[in-house]
Amino acid sequence: MKKFKNNLYEYSDVIVTGGSSGIGKEFIEQIYHLNKITRFYNISRSRPELGFLKHIIMKHYPCDLSSRSERKNTISLLFTELQNVTNRKKILLINNSGFGAYGKFPKPNLDHQLDMLEVNVAAPTHLCGAFYPLLKEGGAVINIASTAAFQPTPILSTYGATKSYLLDWSLGIQQDWNEDNIPVLAVCPGPTSTNFFSNAGFKTAPISGKGSWSGQTSHKVVQESLKSFQENKSLLVTGWNNKVLSFFGSKVPKSIINKISYQILKKMRLEQFQ
Repeated sequence: MKKFKNNLYEYSDVIVTGGSSGIGKEFIEQIYHLNKITRFYNISRSRPELGFLKHIIMKHYPCDLSSRSERKNTISLLFTELQNVTNRKKILLINNSGFGAYGKFPKPNLDHQLDMLEVNVAAPTHLCGAFYPLLKEGGAVINIASTAAFQPTPILSTYGATKSYLLDWSLGIQQDWNEDNIPVLAVCPGPTSTNFFSNAGFKTAPISGKGSWSGQTSHKVVQESLKSFQENKSLLVTGWNNKVLSFFGSKVPKSIINKISYQILKKMRLEQFQ
C-alpha cells in the first residue's frame, strides 16, 4: 500500500460493531499497529478470541444489534463511559456489522429478513445519531456498505437494498455534517473472505478456487479503507474490478441490470456445488 500521512494518533477511542472477526477485527488490528495507544470498544454478540486481546486495549460490549432495546442500553453505557474519559481525543465510529440471506424472498424466514433491516440499516443509523454529540466534539465515521448497493440484487434482495440505504445515507450525512467537521466514509467492498457467505447460507464461500468469483481479503479491504480515510474521501469502492462492476451497475437501466444480476447471483449459488 502506498504510504500516507498517519493522523490516526488524533483518535483515542475507536468503536467497532462486529469487531470479533472479519473486516471489523482487521480494522482493530491495523489501527492498533498505526496507533498503539488507541482504546477499542467492540459491539457484537460474539467475543473475540482471547489471544486477540493480549496486546490491545479493548472492551467488549455484548449486544444483539437486531434488538433496539439492547442497542439503546449498550449505547447508553458506552456513551457514559466515553464522556468520563479524561484524556479523550477524537472518536472513530466504524459501523461494520451486517449480514445477508441467499434465496427467494422471504427465505429463510421473515424474522431473518426483518433482523437484517435492524442490523444493516437501523443499527448504524441509531449509533451515528446517538453518538452525534460526541462526534461533534471531535470524531469521524466509517460505514461498511457493499458493491451490492449499486444495483438490485435478486436472491439477495433485502441485503442489497440495505446496503443501498447505507451508501446513500452515508453520503447524505457526510454533507449534513460538513459544517460540524465530522468526516464520513462509505466503503463498498465486493466479495470478501469473511463469515458473510456461511451466515448467508453458502456451504463454501464462492470467491476462491476454480471457476469462483474474484474476492478480496479483509486485510486488503481495510488497507484501502484506511488510506481513503486518511485522504478524507467520502466514498471508496475497493478493488479495481469492483470499481468497474459498480460503475457498470450504476449506469445500466435498472430493469436490465436486475436481470443480469439475477443470472450472476444464481450462478454463484450453483458453482459451489459443482
